[in-house]
Amino acid sequence: MRTLHVGLRVNDRARSVAYYTALGYQVVGEVPETPIGHLTMLKLPRDPFVSLELVHDPSRGEVEPGDFSHLVIAVADVRATLGDLADVGIASEAPSSPDGSDTFWTAMLTDPDGYRVELVQWPPGHPEGMTASDLGGRDDAPEERSAKDVVAEMFRRQQAGDDTVLDDLVATEFVNHAAGPQGREGLRKILHTIDVDLGPVSLEQHHLVGEGDLVAQHLTLHGTHRASTMPLLSGTEASGEPVTWTFVHLWRVADGTIAEHWACRDDMGLLLQARKASGKAPPTPGAS
Repeated sequence: MRTLHVGLRVNDRARSVAYYTALGYQVVGEVPETPIGHLTMLKLPRDPFVSLELVHDPSRGEVEPGDFSHLVIAVADVRATLGDLADVGIASEAPSSPDGSDTFWTAMLTDPDGYRVELVQWPPGHPEGMTASDLGGRDDAPEERSAKDVVAEMFRRQQAGDDTVLDDLVATEFVNHAAGPQGREGLRKILHTIDVDLGPVSLEQHHLVGEGDLVAQHLTLHGTHRASTMPLLSGTEASGEPVTWTFVHLWRVADGTIAEHWACRDDMGLLLQARKASGKAPPTPGAS
């Protein structure tokens, strides 16, 4: 199970939408004339799904926040965020550090209807969300995830279409020994190119084996040859036909993120499929 979103009643829909979009939320869509009122759905840029719902129903009278406590948002830098908000007219209380450190900060805001919003800046190395270790001693902290768990999560979230997975699980200075652009953004470009040429793709995982900080992943990619922008397919006419591409990834995980990558790919198998479908199969080796 997982929390879907928080629903807040609002007096003035346009005013509240303006407030929360200034905070950084994006409007995903609206559902008018529901039994509980006009609904506006929002999410933060790195939220995979709707995380906030504004409910507007004037027939129920003025909004009273009542027993609702507060909404919590994680930010990279509390002081910088408060400065940006001040520039658009959103006031806040002075930030404070729950543990008295220089790296862990919180600050409280109050929205137009009196709801409380807490901004949290986690210390370096802290998970993106709250864990059991935040609520008790180290004995209560969950065991550290294995390298295999990290790669398994990446595969699962890729299959679900989660476009935040690289930000969460791949190191900024990711090293790709399989050639191509480097870093997390380099990997993002590689995956985008594959999707342009062969998308929409699906991945079939055959084996996932982990030992220490290394994980071997045996996959087959299923797609359709729609373009030839990657170097491997350069000069090959897009056939529009289904293709498969089999490879083994070797990932190294450090501090909970994927830091290095090697690969053994059946590039010739993919190229032969693409050329055969386009009517331009290469000559048989040894033929004159």
